[in-house]
Amino acid sequence: MELAQAQGISLDWLFSGQGAMFLQRSTVCVELSGRLSEQEVRMIMMFRTLKHSEQGDVYKVVKEKQKLHRLVRQVEELSARLESESARA
Repeated sequence: MELAQAQGISLDWLFSGQGAMFLQRSTVCVELSGRLSEQEVRMIMMFRTLKHSEQGDVYKVVKEKQKLHRLVRQVEELSARLESESARA
């Protein structure tokens, strides 16, 4: 409960998902909420509740996921090129 208050998160929202997420929206939160989806804001708030080492673990997972997406795109591009070249032959 202290952590939620320290982060400005409503306990009603935290436990039930009902109502406003923040107790009071700071200028930064208002600015971010205009650029971030509600899910992104929730993810950031949850991320901030983690220990530093746990944040590092989450960061590594996200970087790995991005790397996998990049590799999948490269494979798809190469496959398309191979199909195109084999169709010409």
